[in-house]
Amino acid sequence: MIVLKRMNHPNILSIEGVAPGLFEFCMVSRWMAHGNILDYVKKYTSVNHLELVCLPRDSMVQISTH
Repeated sequence: MIVLKRMNHPNILSIEGVAPGLFEFCMVSRWMAHGNILDYVKKYTSVNHLELVCLPRDSMVQISTH
């Protein structure tokens, strides 16, 4: 969690903190202008779904190698 909270990358949503649930912890992040990823792909049907999945993955790989 500490690593995610300190991340500063344009393709990775930063984590503001955690909120304890009854059986789990929930990550708290800032509100995104276009909502969540599901709402975004429903609204923008021509968006490249594979690219949306690969950008954060590639960003995490890049960050982990530095």
